[in-house]
Amino acid sequence: MNRIHRIAVVLAAFALSSAHAADTIKVGIITEMTGAFADFGQQMTTGAKAYIKEHGDTVAGKKIELILRDTKGPAPDVSKRFAQELITRDKVQFLAGFGLTPNAMAVAPVVTEAKVPMIVANAATSAITTRSPYIARVSMTIPQVSAPMAQCSSAPPVNRLYMPNTDAPCAA
Repeated sequence: MNRIHRIAVVLAAFALSSAHAADTIKVGIITEMTGAFADFGQQMTTGAKAYIKEHGDTVAGKKIELILRDTKGPAPDVSKRFAQELITRDKVQFLAGFGLTPNAMAVAPVVTEAKVPMIVANAATSAITTRSPYIARVSMTIPQVSAPMAQCSSAPPVNRLYMPNTDAPCAA
């Protein structure tokens, strides 16, 4: 089963368990679609739209509706506000996206209080999933990437290692 199909199955299961009477499964996607980290969000939203185009916008007789919110980068306060609005005003059955750790961490208390499932598609800090029983991850964690890199870089003949990074603030 490919990754996109697994994500769709997980999301459908969550949505169906919490949306018995609703005719529409609303998915709030909170991610970075503009700015320095736009690639994360654009890939997530394009992937979700491509899946719907390929497999249809209906699961178990219920229409899937994506509601997108652009954080424009590391913006924990904006992410939290978007999550609150999506849950209370738009009545989403679950949230997805989250390219950056600070944004995902800020939303954890919101989904815990609202008991709304949250799917992390890119934010890689290991602790994210420990912040709420309603959070699941479908991507890698930092140790899964950095530990093998450290092993390889410590072996000869590597004398210097340069790692590009952004000046994004760290998560609390």
